[in-house]
Amino acid sequence: MDEWGWMTKCIEWRWCDDYENVMEQADKLHKEIYEGDCSMNTYVMSDIHGCYDEFQQMLEKIHFSDRDLLICAGDYIDRGAKNYEMMSWISNAPKNVIFVRGNHDEEFLTNIHIMKYVCDEAELVYPSVINSTF
Repeated sequence: MDEWGWMTKCIEWRWCDDYENVMEQADKLHKEIYEGDCSMNTYVMSDIHGCYDEFQQMLEKIHFSDRDLLICAGDYIDRGAKNYEMMSWISNAPKNVIFVRGNHDEEFLTNIHIMKYVCDEAELVYPSVINSTF
């Protein structure tokens, strides 16, 4: 994985690409993981916007477990104070979570690709870019 990989991995990982078929994908995942067991709960959350602590509190409140299914419906980052923590959780999320990319996530991914392109064109080395911006 290149130096940009950690950023794109957490935004591109396990996404539902077809918004029309989110429930179809959820049903498929349900059958794969639970072999048709109907005792699980399905939850949908969206617009977390970097509010990682509140997201974790909600998971605790609903007692989210490996017997449940969580559909995260976009906008995981931007605005809140803990975007990195949210992205880290996404990159290590359990198998029973489906992600739908939101407009804020799309914008973030686009900006990463633009930064990588600019650095490649200018023949900049990634560590020097980081050191010059902080």
